[in-house]
Amino acid sequence: QATVAIETGAPRLQKLIRKNLNIDRAREAIRLLTGAGILTHGFFMLGFPTETEEEMKQTVNFALQSRLHTASFFIVKPAPGTELYDMLTPRPGQETDYKSYSYQSFGLTSSDLPPATLRKIYRRAFMRFYLNPFRMTRIFLATQDKTFLFQSLLHGMQRILFTGETGKRKTKDKQT
Repeated sequence: QATVAIETGAPRLQKLIRKNLNIDRAREAIRLLTGAGILTHGFFMLGFPTETEEEMKQTVNFALQSRLHTASFFIVKPAPGTELYDMLTPRPGQETDYKSYSYQSFGLTSSDLPPATLRKIYRRAFMRFYLNPFRMTRIFLATQDKTFLFQSLLHGMQRILFTGETGKRKTKDKQT
């Protein structure tokens, strides 16, 4: 099993975060890993400071067009004292409480995009990646523990479909 941390499919953002990953070489490495029968997972980040909606789509498209078996998408959450944190443009009402820190929440983000737009791109990325019949077949064939695979699928879909802005399960307010 191999994991590749692509982070972003946008060359400008690769430079911004000082990763400077060669996108084409990363795509080729993934092709070689999966071609050798190695179950390959990718990590992707959405919502970097100054990242445009188009650049987020580049990242999602990289994941979709790759031969990765599985992928994780996370929301960029820079911690105080980091260079990314210093790049933030504060938004009115932006959450700053790190006690409820979660890579899947949308309140505390570095994105200049509205949280609703970021949430939409994030959810669509997961659904488009995993609801591809070809990819689903490849994941099923490559995974030995089918019970774990089924449990992971249910957990992932629950998290994507039934979470609110904080990444916690939505609950209806009870009126008394």
